[in-house]
Amino acid sequence: MCSSDLLATLRRVVKPGGIIAIGDIYRHDTVQQSAQWQDLPTLAQLVESVRGNGDLLELITASIDEWDSYYALQWRAAAHWKKHHRDDPEYDSFCQRADQSRLFYLNDERPFISWSVIVATNA
Repeated sequence: MCSSDLLATLRRVVKPGGIIAIGDIYRHDTVQQSAQWQDLPTLAQLVESVRGNGDLLELITASIDEWDSYYALQWRAAAHWKKHHRDDPEYDSFCQRADQSRLFYLNDERPFISWSVIVATNA
């Protein structure tokens, strides 16, 4: 989550009228929520925190297909590593972490969070 310290620093070092761009995750604003994501902002809250007193210039939000593709690239890289490193002493541990990561995304992230890039002027 985009910290208030980061935004304060950007607002201090970016000249007035300059551009601030932040990419971050946000929680879906749905009735059913997972407790682990409650501290994340909704998309509207994230946009407003980045925009501050500036003007919103651009909002690029990942579709579920793009979000899936982002993670699928990680799964593909893990599969490639597993294919070529069967003798590695960390092989079993890596495979377990890769499987856990995939399941966590599918069960605990995908239904509740997404990704967006917000571009705004610095007031």
